[in-house]
Amino acid sequence: MVSTDKKGVLVGLGNPILDISNNTDKETIEKYGLAWGQTVFANENNKEFFDVLEKAPNCSYIPGGSVTNSIRVTNWMLNGSQEYGCGIIGCIGKDDYGKIILDNLKKVNVDTILEINETELSSRCGCGIYLKERCLMPEIRASNKLSMSFIEKNLEQILKADILFVEGYFLIECWGIVEFLVKKFKEANKKVAFTFSAVFMVEFHFEKIKKLAEVADIIFCNEEEAASMAKMLGKPGSNDLENSKNIHAQLPANDRLLVVTCGKNPVILTSWDYTKNDLKTNVSCTVNKIPDEEIVDTNGCGDSFVGGFMSEYLKGSDIEKCAKAGNYAASVIIKNIGCTYPEKPNFA
Repeated sequence: MVSTDKKGVLVGLGNPILDISNNTDKETIEKYGLAWGQTVFANENNKEFFDVLEKAPNCSYIPGGSVTNSIRVTNWMLNGSQEYGCGIIGCIGKDDYGKIILDNLKKVNVDTILEINETELSSRCGCGIYLKERCLMPEIRASNKLSMSFIEKNLEQILKADILFVEGYFLIECWGIVEFLVKKFKEANKKVAFTFSAVFMVEFHFEKIKKLAEVADIIFCNEEEAASMAKMLGKPGSNDLENSKNIHAQLPANDRLLVVTCGKNPVILTSWDYTKNDLKTNVSCTVNKIPDEEIVDTNGCGDSFVGGFMSEYLKGSDIEKCAKAGNYAASVIIKNIGCTYPEKPNFA
């Protein structure tokens, strides 16, 4: 349940998934039709890959999914704060995978508003790692079965949070719930943040992405997603900053912050003055340079940036410090397998 004794609480809405991570090899990846650096959804022909990962030594189970990663990192960066907190809304199955997700979130004091589906198994994602490359094979099951009745039953608790963060992927199957909660948060004069999540989300679910972008207070995306959004809005730009400008200009007037991560290049943070039809805010934040030999796994870096950013945003920090916190969090996660990190952050 969402804490009521905090100065600020962030609650995430999305797909809780259990990441099943282990080392693998080229032959296994080719056998199951997977690909390095890409996501291939589970089907009847490749499901055996889960068994391969789990039966091999040193298999690790990490609560994952985009929203779970971001909320876990926010919680980690808050470092046991008594003033600020975070929670997650979603659905898990009544199985061992769901228990691992729930137990791990409760262990670190993340507030949980998780519906337990009696018939669907928990969502999972096979993460195969070879050297510094990885492949992802998600199987979305219970996580997209979140019910409106559960949301309505827990609405009072949910609205105790100050900011709603929505995972873009969640728009596919649960758009009605997203619309409902976004409306409730806006009516309560609370903030809404969300992430595009992927280029295919912008291209194939554009109308939903656009509707949420129109009312969101904070939008997170990477440079490829921003370029896709500008193109879909009919105003493709020639560079990352121009894409940011064109996204703002094509959306209805709103005091929104657009945060674009650009890989090794500086993060671009912008807001728009609709009276002057020009940038109101334009901040560039340098990314921490990580030597190639220290990079272990890029899985969850974008999610962890969001988590670090929101940990400072909750506190009312300026957006440059928020971005620095995001960069710090991503620089830690990239040195570990999956979205994992040391016991305590080292950020001030």
